[in-house]
Parts: sequence; structure tokens; C-alpha cells
Amino acid sequence: MKRRIFCFFCALGMCLFAFTGTSYSVESEGGVTISVGRVLHGVTTGTRYYGYTGGTITLPHSRGGMLSFSLWNDMQVNGYGHTNYFNATLGGSNIKIANYATRNQLVEEYSEFRNQWGAAGIAKVVLAVPSGVSSFTFNHSGSITGIEMSHLQFIEGYRFLPGGYEVQAMRPAGRPMVQASRVLNGSKSNRKYYGYTGGSIFLPHTRGGFLTFKVWNDQHVGFASALNKINMSVASRKDTFIQYTSALDLVEEYREFSNQWGPAGGADITVQVPEGVPIVKFSNSGSQTGVEISDVEFTRGAPIIIRFDEKVNRTTRVLNNFARTLHGANSGRTFYGYTGGTILLPHNKGGVLSFLLWNDQNVNTDITNNRINITAGTRKETVTLTTRKGERQEFYKEFVNQWGPAGGREVRVSVPSGVTSVSISGGGSQTGIELSDFSFTGN
Repeated sequence: MKRRIFCFFCALGMCLFAFTGTSYSVESEGGVTISVGRVLHGVTTGTRYYGYTGGTITLPHSRGGMLSFSLWNDMQVNGYGHTNYFNATLGGSNIKIANYATRNQLVEEYSEFRNQWGAAGIAKVVLAVPSGVSSFTFNHSGSITGIEMSHLQFIEGYRFLPGGYEVQAMRPAGRPMVQASRVLNGSKSNRKYYGYTGGSIFLPHTRGGFLTFKVWNDQHVGFASALNKINMSVASRKDTFIQYTSALDLVEEYREFSNQWGPAGGADITVQVPEGVPIVKFSNSGSQTGVEISDVEFTRGAPIIIRFDEKVNRTTRVLNNFARTLHGANSGRTFYGYTGGTILLPHNKGGVLSFLLWNDQNVNTDITNNRINITAGTRKETVTLTTRKGERQEFYKEFVNQWGPAGGREVRVSVPSGVTSVSISGGGSQTGIELSDFSFTGN
């Protein structure tokens, strides 16, 4: 068997050295003879893989028949996915067969390139060889990496096939693959989260189907919210979805960022992917924090184009960030305020925020006149509260025999859609202002 020096990386446009010599390897299999520049061997099965850039196939006669073979892409063991091409001319007809494969379809490594390269794919090709053809050449023009053939078999008897060939799936295509800026792990669920700034989802095949996954916001632990965008690209189509979350929506923390960050939200996205599309891309452009995706599936499904099901937190709870927190000496009630602060809402769909308003009442002060200035988006209003020392209900634990809450007026704020927080200021007040007993009723 003659051999020549070859460069495995030429197909990637990274040729390290030139070919030398003009000899080929000649092998016989399944009734045909194949002459190629390289023959590789499967490390597990010992299968012979013929090809790389192309070669010549010689048939046992010129009476026509059906040539079948498995078609593979040269795949890096840490690669993701790409489309390669088998090109040939049979009886004056040009044949170009696209072969898309991902790393999930890697059947085995090559013994010549362990831990580097292997054969990936799911396709079996059947060529209808017309009468008068005794041999033909093939090449991988347009491919990203090399192509390989295996399990060649020539059968007597010509059968017409549209386009001169058919492609059959040999085995299940497997799951999609996600290439992302970062991969994180859930501290409780062990779920993998892919994303941060964006990434690509490599589909298991190009026959079309329905891609589903969950999208999460990178959410800071504590008083924080995130208004993020996930921008989807499916061929020429582009869609953007917005997801708002707060620390109330955290489902767990990331193992890599314990007590700092975690996934929040978990909206469901379903995308109908047309035939011929191998990759769906996403990004977080326009977001406040990173976006992550998980639970990626690709199946056949209902006839929809695209759907976004946001996980809206309908809790009545809110998050508070105020200059000071006090506690009732008798009731144990928590009071937030002093000079003002911010109330973070559980969602941005709008609703009614309610709370009780109190004045800091000194034991030696007869009358206290305070006010709060409320800002909810473009809406602004001012609520005043006048109290007397006889209306003080208790002392604060932090200021026994000095200060306590007086008043307890209920305030209701209408929050428009799209607003995620409400700001409170005590400007113009004689003493500190306090808020308690928060509740939010969403639209």
C-alpha cells in the first residue's frame, strides 16, 4: 500500500505543511475499489474511513447499479458542528450532497488522531449509478473539514432516484449542542446554564423542527433586579424577548458564584426552525445582566412559529432598600424608611402597591408634619401625614423612650405597566418617615 504525507488541518484552512508526492492508498470494499489520499481507522470498531479531500471509485463493471456508503465529517473531539459536502459527477449529472453533523454524533475517534479527531454523522448515502459509468471521482469542495466514507457496497441493478441519490438516517440524531460564552452549574439542581453574552445552538439535523428551551436572567442575590433581552436569530429571522426578574425570582445560586449570583425567571421559548437551518443564535444585547439558557430540546411539535411564555412572579411580596430599618418594641413590626428608599416590584406588568405610612414621633414633640414623595415611572404624587405624640403606638426597639411610629395611614400607589420599582423620598418632612406592611397586587 502506498502512502503519502498529508496535512489533516488543510480542510480547516490551517495547513501546516504541503502535501508531498502523488501516491494514493488503494482499497477494495463491497465490490468496488477506492483510491484516496488517506485511509483512517476507527479506534473502537476498526472501521476503515476513506476520503479527506476526495478520491476515485472504480466499479466492477459499467452496467449500472446502486452504490451505498456511510458519509462522515471529520470532527474535532471538542468541536461543535458544521456542514461538509460530497461532490461527484455521474453520467453527466452533478451531485452535491450536504452532510451536517455535530459533536454529539461522533461515533469514534481515529486511531491516527486519538483525542483530536473522529468520524461524526448519521447519514447513509445511496447513489444511483447509471449504465456506462465504470468509475468516477468525488471531492469535498465547499467543506469545512474533511469528508470520509465507510461501509461501501455496490449492488447490481439500477434504480432511478430523484437527483441521482437519496440520504437515509442510520441512527437517531441525538440532542442539540450549545456553544456559549460560559457554562454555569446550578447549586441545587445540577442544571447546566449556557450563555452570559450569547451563544449558538447547533441542531442535531437540518430537517426542521421545534426548538424549545428555558431562558434565565443572571440575578444578583439580595436587593436587585434585571431587565434583560434575549435576541434570537433563525436564518434571516430575528426576534427579541424581554424578561424582568428580581431577587424574588431566584431558583438557586450558581455553584461558581455562591451567595452572589443565580438564575431567575425561566421563561419558555419555542421556535419553529425551517428545513436547511443548522444553527440558532442568541445574544443578550441590550440587557442589564447576562442571559442563560437551559433544558434545550429539538423535536417535532405543534404548528406554531415562535412562542415566549414569561414566568411572571405573581407574589404580593416586594423587596425594600431604605436608609434604615427599625423594629417595633411591642409589635415586632418592621419599619423601613427614615429619609426614603426604593421598593422593587415582583414584575413589570403594573398593579397596585399598598403600604402603611408612619411618622417618626418624638416623645417631646406635640405635632409632626411629614410627607412622602412617590415616583412610579412617569407618575409622581405626594402624600402628607400629620401626627401628635398621643398617636404614637409604641417605641422602636432601637430608640426606646425616645422615638416611635405614629399614624399608620394606608397608601395605595397605582403602578403603570413597564415600571419595575417605586421610589420614596421624605424631602420636606420634619422627621423621618417609615413604611411597613407592603403588598403588591398585580394586574
